[in-house]
Amino acid sequence: MKKLYIFLALLAIFFLMFLIIIFMPRDYSITYNIDDYQITETFNRNLGYYTFLIEYEGRIFPIIYEARASRNRRLITKIEKIYDEDIICLSAHIRNQMHPVCYLGNDLISFHLLTGELRDYFQNLIPEHSTSIINTFGSMQIYNYLGAVYFVWNYRGYYLLSEEYNRNIGLINTDDYNNSLAFKVNEFLITPNYERNHNFNELFVINTRNLELSSFTFEDIEISYNSYFQGVLGRYVYLIDRRNRLQYRLNIRRNNIELIGTETRGGRWYNNGWEDASLIRMSNQELLFVQDRVHNFELYEGSLYYLINDFKVLISNQNVRSIIYIDNDRVYYLVDNVLYMFSNTTGEVRLMSNTEWHFNFQNKIFIFN
Repeated sequence: MKKLYIFLALLAIFFLMFLIIIFMPRDYSITYNIDDYQITETFNRNLGYYTFLIEYEGRIFPIIYEARASRNRRLITKIEKIYDEDIICLSAHIRNQMHPVCYLGNDLISFHLLTGELRDYFQNLIPEHSTSIINTFGSMQIYNYLGAVYFVWNYRGYYLLSEEYNRNIGLINTDDYNNSLAFKVNEFLITPNYERNHNFNELFVINTRNLELSSFTFEDIEISYNSYFQGVLGRYVYLIDRRNRLQYRLNIRRNNIELIGTETRGGRWYNNGWEDASLIRMSNQELLFVQDRVHNFELYEGSLYYLINDFKVLISNQNVRSIIYIDNDRVYYLVDNVLYMFSNTTGEVRLMSNTEWHFNFQNKIFIFN
């Protein structure tokens, strides 16, 4: 009888594994037609998104659609064409939602950049936001918060800016203009104690969820200011001390630091998978962690683009100075001394301005959603 129970249990396990394999979402790519439009629909299981490439009259109209896997395929059910002179837009209907893609001449542009009647056609997809100053704090002028929390370096600490409150968080007693080693680690914002001249052995830690301020002191370890953070993976953040050619791994939640790489034994670099790398190479270059993501943006000669496969979609008509932060489908960027945000659901939104950003903006703005 005992053997029978074991056999039935194993059989149940194998049957469950079979069902998981059968019904687990899989990568796929199919091609189908709707009227005069040929559509290539691709699903990426690892990142959870669909790509649609609609071919019409020799042009490709690309769409990214982030969603859970569906058993159904051929998700585009209808395509509308809207055009005026040298602008042509296709609006694909996916699960009862419109997804417009537009060409201005031979260049892809966001439908948010349309004007006149074409813009009016998609007006219900373009929400309105404030274009006037709604608040001021310190040297900041605020137009929109959009639900995010902003930390802006003010040389001795941070302005904390949010819809609920604005406040000043002081950290040091003397001005530090560079703030070169502040870093965002999950819900934490970490900043070295810059009071020391050449090395630091203490990090200020702001928990952005409850706004607790604490410090993390390293025992018997001093890190050169000539360092950089490579990136965050899980609960750990990785740092390269260029001057001493050392690699550290820090767990900010547990106030733990480990030496994991030296010049003699080498270190590790994450490039969509762990790779061995020499400390000489990681010290001479800036080997930041590389992880695939759904939404990608590129700044080229002042023009800001949203990337879909090999296609570039222009998303701003302004001369963009720098990309500040990318959070899923949101990209934050500076135009002169004004911080903007773009997403496909909001379009381009002016957030805040600061006269100090005319002169210095690197590593000054940290955004938590």
